[in-house]
Amino acid sequence: MGLLFLPLAVFNTSAQPEGMNELVTDKNQLRFSGYDWIIKETEELRGPGPNYFLNSTKNIYIDVLDNLHLKIVNEEGIWKCSEVISKNQFGYGRYVFNVKSRVDLLDANAVLGIFLWDPNALKDYNHEVDIELSKWSITNNTNAQFVVQPNTIPENIKRFNMNLMGNYCSFTIDWFPDRIIFNAYHGHIECDPKKNSKPKNVPIQSWVFKDKGIPVPRQSNIRFNLWLNQGKSPLYNQEQEVIITCFSFTPLTH
Repeated sequence: MGLLFLPLAVFNTSAQPEGMNELVTDKNQLRFSGYDWIIKETEELRGPGPNYFLNSTKNIYIDVLDNLHLKIVNEEGIWKCSEVISKNQFGYGRYVFNVKSRVDLLDANAVLGIFLWDPNALKDYNHEVDIELSKWSITNNTNAQFVVQPNTIPENIKRFNMNLMGNYCSFTIDWFPDRIIFNAYHGHIECDPKKNSKPKNVPIQSWVFKDKGIPVPRQSNIRFNLWLNQGKSPLYNQEQEVIITCFSFTPLTH
C-alpha cells in the first residue's frame, strides 16, 4: 500500500504564526518541574490558530501535586487558549514529558503542542521540533505527529495514531547533532534526569529524523500550548484540558 499524505495545511499551523506578534512578558510566571515559565497572554488574536491566549487560573495553574494544567476555556462567549514558555534555554540532550490526560480523545479542533522553539531564528524555522496531538479538524484523521520544521517537506513529518489504554502517556525527544529521535509511550516513564534510566515501556511510535536539515539548538526554549486549529470552536463546545505531570532535560555528554 502506498503512503497517503493529507494536505500539509492540516498538519501543523504553529510554525509560521507562533512567533508573530505574540505578547510575552516576565510579569506572568509560574514554577513547574524545577523551571520558571512565562505565561503567554494576548488581547488580540495571535498565532497559533489564531487564538486568544489567557493568563488566568481558569486555564493555567499548578495543582497541589505540582502538575501543570492547561485548558481551553470559554470566557464570555470567546474561546481562550493556553501557552507557557520556559525561561531556560536548552540544547542537545534528552527531553522527557509525562502527561496525565487522554490526549487521544481531544476535540478534533484542539491541538496540544509540546515543542522546542528559538525565537531568534525566524529565518531557520525557529529551529522548531514538535510533538503535536491533534486531528486537525478532521474527525477520522490520525491524532498525533512528530515534526521537524519546515513541515512543507513530507519527510519532516511522522503521522501516527495514539489509542491510549488509560490516562497516562509519555514522550521523549533525543536531540543529537546528527539525528533527532522521537518516542511516544503508554504510561509514564522515569522523569528524574539524575536516574537517567532508559524507558522499559514499549513505544507506541518511534521515529528517527536524520537529514542535513537537522536544526542546531542555540536559544531554544520549551513551549507547551493547548489551542484551537484555525481558531475554530471545539466541535462539541466543550472545554478542553491537558495535565502535564513532569518535564525533564538531560544534557548530551560527549
